[in-house]
Amino acid sequence: MKADFNTSHLLSLWEKNTNDVFAVWSKNYRLLYVSPNFENLYGRSKESFEKNYFIFLRWILPVDRLRVIKNSISARLSKKEYNEFYFRCKMPDGTIKWIWTREQRIQIPDSNKNYILGISSDVTLQKTLENELSRHRAELENKIKDRTNELEQLNEEYLAINEEYETLNEELKAANEDLQISNEHLQEEIRKRTEAVFALEESEEKFRAFIEQTTEGISMLDSSGKVIEWNRMMAETLQMKKEEVIGKYIWDIEYNYLPAERQTPQTKENIKKAALDYIAQGSKATVLIREGYYHVNGEQKYLFLVIFPVITRRGIYVGRVLINRTEHKKKDDELHNYRNHLEQMIAERTEELQRSEARLSMIARHLPMAFYIISIHVNKSIWVSSQIKDITGYDTDIFINNVDFWETRIHPEDREEVMRRYNAHLSKGIIECEYRWQLASGEYKWFLDQAVVTGRDDNGNPTELIGCWIDITQKKEAEQALRQAGSIVENIQLGMHIYHLKDINDDRSLVMVAANPASEVLTGVKMKDVIGKTIDENFPGLRAKNIPQQYADVVRNQKPIQIEDIYYSDERVIAGAYSVRAFPLPGNHICVAFENITERLNNQRLLRENEEKYRLLSMLTTDTASSLIVNKDGSFTREWFTDNLFSQYGYEPSEVDTFDKWAKVVHPDDLGIYYNERQRLLKGETVSVDIRILTKNGEVRWINNTIYPQSIPETGQIRFLSAVKDITDRKLGEKAIEQANTELKRQVSFNAALMASLPIPVFFKDLHGKYIGCNMAFTEIMGKTTEEIRGKTVMELWPGEMAEVYHRQDLDLLKKPEHQQYEFKVKDKQGIVRNVIFNKDVFFDDSGKIAGIVGSFLDITNLKKSEAVIRASEEKFRLLFENANDTILILKNDKIIDFNERTIALFGIKDKNEILGTDLCHLSAPQQPDGVESCNKIKTMKTTIIDGTIKFIEWRFQRSDKSEFDAEVSFSILTMNEEKLVQVIIRDITERKNIERKIFDTIIETEERERQRLAQDLHDEIGPILSSLKMYISVLDTSAQKEKIDYISLQVKELIKQAVRTVREISNALSPHVLTNFGLHAALGAAVENAREFISIQFESNLNEVRFQPNVEIVFYRILKELLNNTIKHAGATEIKIQLNFDGTLLRLIYADNGVGFDYENVLSKTAKGFGLYNILSRVKSINGLYTVSSGKNKGFQFELKAPTVTM
Repeated sequence: MKADFNTSHLLSLWEKNTNDVFAVWSKNYRLLYVSPNFENLYGRSKESFEKNYFIFLRWILPVDRLRVIKNSISARLSKKEYNEFYFRCKMPDGTIKWIWTREQRIQIPDSNKNYILGISSDVTLQKTLENELSRHRAELENKIKDRTNELEQLNEEYLAINEEYETLNEELKAANEDLQISNEHLQEEIRKRTEAVFALEESEEKFRAFIEQTTEGISMLDSSGKVIEWNRMMAETLQMKKEEVIGKYIWDIEYNYLPAERQTPQTKENIKKAALDYIAQGSKATVLIREGYYHVNGEQKYLFLVIFPVITRRGIYVGRVLINRTEHKKKDDELHNYRNHLEQMIAERTEELQRSEARLSMIARHLPMAFYIISIHVNKSIWVSSQIKDITGYDTDIFINNVDFWETRIHPEDREEVMRRYNAHLSKGIIECEYRWQLASGEYKWFLDQAVVTGRDDNGNPTELIGCWIDITQKKEAEQALRQAGSIVENIQLGMHIYHLKDINDDRSLVMVAANPASEVLTGVKMKDVIGKTIDENFPGLRAKNIPQQYADVVRNQKPIQIEDIYYSDERVIAGAYSVRAFPLPGNHICVAFENITERLNNQRLLRENEEKYRLLSMLTTDTASSLIVNKDGSFTREWFTDNLFSQYGYEPSEVDTFDKWAKVVHPDDLGIYYNERQRLLKGETVSVDIRILTKNGEVRWINNTIYPQSIPETGQIRFLSAVKDITDRKLGEKAIEQANTELKRQVSFNAALMASLPIPVFFKDLHGKYIGCNMAFTEIMGKTTEEIRGKTVMELWPGEMAEVYHRQDLDLLKKPEHQQYEFKVKDKQGIVRNVIFNKDVFFDDSGKIAGIVGSFLDITNLKKSEAVIRASEEKFRLLFENANDTILILKNDKIIDFNERTIALFGIKDKNEILGTDLCHLSAPQQPDGVESCNKIKTMKTTIIDGTIKFIEWRFQRSDKSEFDAEVSFSILTMNEEKLVQVIIRDITERKNIERKIFDTIIETEERERQRLAQDLHDEIGPILSSLKMYISVLDTSAQKEKIDYISLQVKELIKQAVRTVREISNALSPHVLTNFGLHAALGAAVENAREFISIQFESNLNEVRFQPNVEIVFYRILKELLNNTIKHAGATEIKIQLNFDGTLLRLIYADNGVGFDYENVLSKTAKGFGLYNILSRVKSINGLYTVSSGKNKGFQFELKAPTVTM
């Protein structure tokens, strides 16, 4: 189909060389033209769209439909020159496409006709990538947030554990004393237990109950060394059941618990000899105590073994009591190691406290910022650091002696807001604001003012304020540059590889086609070394992990996958654990996004180790015990008490052998705790509680009481096994440590407040390059705690290349101790490389010798990014500028300062300097079509162009070869760096003018041809008839014979009839009376009947007597007459098929012949031969109709016409 308003070679090139769909609408929203590639974009035939273009709305997804309708109607009602919108369109196969549509209002010159030009493009891939990247960015942000929360939680738990470590220092001392007391009383306890064994022989049931229910392992040997008794705890401890050992010799049993290297025949013989020697001593044998490690089924257990003779009336036996002290041993070792650690920590912190004053002094001298202290209640600055003079040009005395000086120098536009924020945030304790401040030179600079309240009075009102002043002028300038350049494109700190699966059935054909810079940082492999290679060539170790196969499945199934904890390393790739997400891309491509999670996994492992360590340290050892039984009636039966359990408190066992008696000993303030724990105990829960008790003499002592309930099913009783430990010394130690910590915190509060208020990372190193301190900003950038940093060198904390530079700069500073400043990079905890400026200096000890290095660094990454964004923006602008299809000129003060490559081609310029610095007059034709000189006309338009009144004009230009051409010119005003520039866009409309001229010439030729045909018809048809009449009448006289008169009269009548018929035919050709009187159906039927004299015609119509608008009927009639005439005269056809129908809104004519056909494009471009076709197209345009033409040599001719109309 070709449009009735614009048929040109340019339109043909558009259709052949673009995938976009091009459509034209009239100002009344009628579709005039749609490009042939419509079906490629929308998946439907363009005929269905042309038949009812409102069906297009049903293809749009419902979620976008209303927005598209509102957008389009709003743009057309407001007569916007340009409009664009995005929407999703559902294809016939169910797939969804994203469509980008642009609408431009255009006007035919020298006429009042307006059109709307629409271009639609498939942007599905772009939208898919944008959505996928947005989703991944959201996922990354959530992961970063989760990990940040995890790290904060880990930090809080670590601080809590550290505080617990400090409070346990005194407890360790008390624990050591308890252990010594325990060892002293051990012999006494064994003697008492031996006596208890003699007593138990008198009561076998009681003895059995004790043997089976005690928490210690008990066994007995006869005089031959065979085992005759083996209780439940013995079996659990050594993992040998009673029936397995009864009757066996003790040396055969103990031999099995020796380590493999000691299991020799000689060792077994030695064990046997020692056992028999002890038995042989009989009653003279003394109590033996042995302790050591036993190897029980691969597990080491530290066991305490007491061996003693048992003398009865029946003979002498050997008793053995086995106590499992494995956990006690671990705790003792842990407490011993930790005590040494605490002692070392106290010594280091004491030394660090002594150096604190010197360090802070160095900070104040060398940091690129100023500090101050204000006494709020007297409204006076009591201290200002010396850097204030370097920053502002004023001495410190001015700030201290003149209270109002600081406020008076604040920029007038900022002063009210600064004072408001200061007063509003003072009560909250933290003040932060940015403002301009006037220096001594009169210049204003931007400062960041941060302060914290460090003192308050009894009413909570702030009394003292500590703050710092930082020059952020460069930052503000960078922000301004960013605003001018546009938004900053954030770097994705997530490795991304894109592969192409060349063979869908072979995962070995995965080839990397793209990678981002972050992937280099994460893997250590350069992008240039991997792009273009297969996955097996780049990462050979992945195949063993089945990774290439999974990637290929993603492409085949079009479903994303998530793979966690992939550990990978080879000779090129940095070793580590990776988290991978792979998702499909169009064209058998796959995007693999990955991140290094090694640090996260290490943190999780350290957390588990710390939790286990804390759990072990939190468990208390028990050294003394008692056993009480609660009977069914609620009464108590005392089973046994160790004699020393309460001797130090002055109570006898009978005074505390019930719950109520024990409540009288508990300190009144702790009774609530005691009763709550007792309720838990009665519910069967194990209880461990720290409470205070009153000794017999009124002294307050702290104890830990752990009670384990045991049910006795046989009797329905409950046994309570109780362990009590005196923790008074530990509690006193905790209080002493708390007081010491309070004093320490008071002493370092100023230091901490100052360090915390610094927004830039600060660090200290000793002469050996080891970190000895840093502030919170430094730990944040490192992602490590202060304890993890302290004592480490740059080689241990930073990447190798960076560490080498840091170390070299440190050595240079120590050799030449003066202020050092240089620009380099750091890598933060997230792996992001940041550009920074380092400031370093040395500090001295009390003797004046260099003691180490103090330094800081300022992050200038955003400044660097802004510079890069500006450059990228300039490159993007230049690319769009140079590749535009139209000529673009940039004018400043009426002079051309820049233009694109299209300008050179359009004007035939050989040297750019030909037009640089000239004005539009230089490029214009001497005169415009209205006869006015171009230069004078430009002068009169200058003001209206600048104020935006003139936006579009038609103008005649002149090329370098003096040839002239017409162009459409648009003007727009640009503001850059506060200067006004004029952008001029020139579009050559020579071709369009030629087409319009050709259409107008066709109309004139059509009218002239009709006049000539009318004249010819009158001359050829009516002239001879009238001449014949004249001849016959001239020979008619009265003397003629009657026969002759009759013959002449008959001929005259016949000629008059023929003349009348000819006149009627000519009249009918000019204005068919059948059409006027009877309608289109009758008129076309009559025309077809007349033409059937020359050719076979099939004619179908559903119009009957329906009438339409007169202009529509005339156009359809004239077009059909023209088509019939052309076929009969030129086509050599034998058959014509005609269909005429009306569907209620559209009147349709379909015409086809089987003639020789013709080259449609060629005929259309040649006016002489295509005169009739131009006549037809002009008529179609007059009724806003749509048409399609199809023809070719020996292919016949087909024509279809559709026009909207209504019945009359």
